[in-house]
Amino acid sequence: MIERQTRQAERQAVGGERPRLTERRASGVERPASVLVIGVGNPERGDDGAGIAVVRRLRGRVKRPASLLEVRSDVTRLLDCWGPSDTVVLVDATASGGRPGAVRRFDATTASLPARAFRPSSTHGLGVAEVIELARTLGRLPRRLLVVGIEGACFDAGCGLSAPVENAVRDVVGSVERTAGSGSI
Repeated sequence: MIERQTRQAERQAVGGERPRLTERRASGVERPASVLVIGVGNPERGDDGAGIAVVRRLRGRVKRPASLLEVRSDVTRLLDCWGPSDTVVLVDATASGGRPGAVRRFDATTASLPARAFRPSSTHGLGVAEVIELARTLGRLPRRLLVVGIEGACFDAGCGLSAPVENAVRDVVGSVERTAGSGSI
């Protein structure tokens, strides 16, 4: 009960509160497809906060009903965030050794993510790539799952977003805002 209330309190919705997955299952009625934008990361660890920064900057800017969600720690929570009819845009920092600020987009509905780029932020947890594969194995992927990776430079505690990541966040916000508004996600 407390975990469900915590998840509900953490949700930030544009255009209305997102129904809990348990309510959808209990009702037996599938709600219309929706767009869910999820930012993953830790804003206290430099560029790891890129996904969170995207979601925070989208607040009040997305024109069509969409839900915005921040996931800061246990990414296994993602399994409870989306439903089978949802379109999800998930934004996270990557650490693949590429050019800082580089943006890569993946359709995770049809192919696996490169696990090397989306590493777990904890030695005790799963990363985004592993959670998406778990969802695939369990048959719990959303209708469409687009993953946007922003290559980070600095993941140290206490530093802010690096300049290349700051620029990439601005570009991703504009891209998500345009595609969510047009319905072309």
